[in-house]
Amino acid sequence: MSADEESDKEHDAWVQCDICSKWRRVSSEISDALDDRDGWTCKDNTDRRFASCDSPQELSDDEIDQILAEQESSEEEEEEEEENAE
Repeated sequence: MSADEESDKEHDAWVQCDICSKWRRVSSEISDALDDRDGWTCKDNTDRRFASCDSPQELSDDEIDQILAEQESSEEEEEEEEENAE
């Protein structure tokens, strides 16, 4: 995986389809724009490979949980570094 691809993955988020409950990778911009009241389904996905409830989930729930935990840990470290720099 190239550095650009790795950087892009760091800015991805996961949303759950309201119909099939599968988790789909989306850009953080899309995720940030969604409100808890907003519905989201696979057909809303901009990645056509996963824009159907018939498509398999990209990763297992455990793999997604691990990615999210790593992202959260990384974000906390960045916040600490910013606080210490002030």
